[in-house]
Amino acid sequence: MGRDSSELQLLAPILDELNEVHNHLCRGNAIRLHLLLSRLFTALQEECSRNLLLAPSARMNQAAVNYLNQHWREPFDSAGMERALHFQFDYITRCMKKHTGTTPLQYVLHLRLEEAKKLLSHTQLSIPEIAEAIGIPDSNYMTRQFSAKLGMTPGAYRRRQQTGGNTL
Repeated sequence: MGRDSSELQLLAPILDELNEVHNHLCRGNAIRLHLLLSRLFTALQEECSRNLLLAPSARMNQAAVNYLNQHWREPFDSAGMERALHFQFDYITRCMKKHTGTTPLQYVLHLRLEEAKKLLSHTQLSIPEIAEAIGIPDSNYMTRQFSAKLGMTPGAYRRRQQTGGNTL
């Protein structure tokens, strides 16, 4: 779950209660409504303060990671990432490299391989089907990347999982 959804989880109860009070607005609810608005503004101000404490490169890294977590199944599109984040791809890459140690493309590959591990462990899909499901149209390329990152082929990983081996 990304940072945006955790922020929403913190604010959602306040917003729900505000909506409920507003739907039954009467003189007796006015103070309750003001107290809820005060809680909402306090929560928003705290979140803004936390964001201001982050360096600009850390904020960009967070935004890039959130973007990639949402779009990793799609073909990698650096221009689309630039448009969505309103910064040049080189700057986005430098920020991610500084804070995550990976480039955007490396991060997407990591997410895809993690999903491949889940599919290998919990489905009977073929390697080409898994490659397609994780956004890698060439199953040979997926096998090479999987082997390079995990030290074994996808088939060996599946066999290890089926025999109760350790997860990587």
